[in-house]
Amino acid sequence: MDGMEAARSAFDVLETAKVEPAVRRLPPGPDAGNATCEFAAVDYRYPAPDTDEAVLVLDAVDLRLETGEHLAIVGPSGAGKSTLIDLMLGFDPPTEGGIWIEGVPLAEVDLAAWRSRIGWVQQDPFLIAGTVFDNVRLGAAGADRTAVVSALELVGAGELAARLDTIVGERGGGLSHGERRMISLARAVVRDPDVLLLDEPTAGVDTETQVRIAASFPQIAAGRTVVTVAHQRILVDLADRVVRIDRGRIVAPAPGDLR
Repeated sequence: MDGMEAARSAFDVLETAKVEPAVRRLPPGPDAGNATCEFAAVDYRYPAPDTDEAVLVLDAVDLRLETGEHLAIVGPSGAGKSTLIDLMLGFDPPTEGGIWIEGVPLAEVDLAAWRSRIGWVQQDPFLIAGTVFDNVRLGAAGADRTAVVSALELVGAGELAARLDTIVGERGGGLSHGERRMISLARAVVRDPDVLLLDEPTAGVDTETQVRIAASFPQIAAGRTVVTVAHQRILVDLADRVVRIDRGRIVAPAPGDLR
């Protein structure tokens, strides 16, 4: 397991991270007047297995995410979309260039405080053995049943809100793929985050579930900064702005081209 994978695994369960002594500043907050996140000439490389070569994943990326904006990121698999989100979360530093969080260099940000303001939905939802309630409350340890029900209803999962004590197996055993997605999304919003990072939130789900999630999106996104990585037109059309990434570079999106 490499460093970024290990950090992701820890955040899956704990939603927190140790703060290194050199890390000293908090992001100012959504009213600070700066963009939520800005990438400036960011490269990201990782070592290729069994060689001395480095794989270039992001190449001179310039991207500014305004506070309160809903940004959709599209492009082919392996283009670097998920890596952008990983770098925003501070799982690894860029190889070159800089990232700023609300005007503060990411290298100086208190990562635990920054991540506490983020709701994150991964491509592969992480669920634990327990109940529906337990799995949603992973996003906010102090959430009560009322808060969990409200989060599930907000994302269009009212039927799960009526089944809070339903037992869930390891990795979501006993639930449909769509139900696992709904729980993951509810877990992100129960935190009442300033920022939502959604990595393929409807991947692999049926059309009906996609429609339900899309219908709830205006309420989910209200008052928040949102980044959605998606291939589904139904979600991309809800964004304020769409950027395309291809071979690690930001390029102009072609009409209708989501992959």
